[in-house]
Amino acid sequence: MVLSRPLLFLSVAACLSDESGSSKGTLSGSSAELTELSSQLATQDIRPDNKISRSVVMEDWLLKLYAELDKQGITIPVRMNVDELHRFYDVSDGDFARFLSSVKKTILWRQKYGLYSPQELEAWVNMVFWHGSDVMQRPCLIIRVRLAAALTSNGQAQFVRAVVSQVEYGVLNLLDAERSQMTVLLDCEGLSPFGFPVTTFRSCAILLQDHYPNRLGSLLVVRLPSVARVITQTLFQVLKPRTRRKLMIVGEDYRAVLSRYFEDLPPFLGGNCSCSKCSNEAETVGKTTSIDFRDHRLNGSSSDFERCVGSSLYTNQEHVKIAVAGSLLVWLCVVFVLAVHYHQLVFPQLYYRTGS
Repeated sequence: MVLSRPLLFLSVAACLSDESGSSKGTLSGSSAELTELSSQLATQDIRPDNKISRSVVMEDWLLKLYAELDKQGITIPVRMNVDELHRFYDVSDGDFARFLSSVKKTILWRQKYGLYSPQELEAWVNMVFWHGSDVMQRPCLIIRVRLAAALTSNGQAQFVRAVVSQVEYGVLNLLDAERSQMTVLLDCEGLSPFGFPVTTFRSCAILLQDHYPNRLGSLLVVRLPSVARVITQTLFQVLKPRTRRKLMIVGEDYRAVLSRYFEDLPPFLGGNCSCSKCSNEAETVGKTTSIDFRDHRLNGSSSDFERCVGSSLYTNQEHVKIAVAGSLLVWLCVVFVLAVHYHQLVFPQLYYRTGS
């Protein structure tokens, strides 16, 4: 039986690692030995097959990555397997320096960033949760923006952690080789025109783009107020071009659009889903305050947390009032300037006499 070059490469790499006693995730051996191994793999059994040549390229960049990280004393965590590394390489467009930098950045990030456990994520089930899949069988992550916008600044920072933790859970438990991407649905129902938490979702977008490359299949934003669309442009600007191509903002006809993407939707999105998660939605909403209170690490009573959320809502309302008042003042100034200009055109003699 003849082994393919990828299998041959991994077998030889494993032997080298075992013999040298190096830690898991790194490839040992001197740079000369690694280069010689790469050359041998690249020259053996050359065939005019695109798949074969692609495997050689993959072996080259993977071998080079292991050698570089081993030189710097960096160990690749088990979580970042070959498939995950391939995603980082794909989004780097063949630029090895950029690829190496992104992998190192994610390794360091994983060492410092504390993800929530599935049990801790239960505290956020009313704001960010997995629900079924779309028509392409991609798992769907639903995020209710209005509830997130009502949190305090500390709560929104933890909300970002909850979103990232849900994505991590989805990658480990819901995605596989056949279904390697997810769909994310942002529901902005009930959101005030100036209430979109741009900073919070910008943080989410940057973290997910940097550390979960090519995992997004589609990003749907529904029921976003018209005024908020202008404000959210600052958020969409941080999205990479390949991510922006997956973005769809849906207006009043969101139900017709969602019906083409999903077979089952929660009732709050106009669907008739009767799963346990949707059936217990009212009960979950009732429990959210006490759960969030514990997760936000506030040391007072549950009413203290309610006051914190209430103060956040009051602050948002005040911001809306200030923004509306500012807009009115700008319009008044514009009208005044236009009126003066018009008056000068109609009665120029008045201004001539006054000037003389």
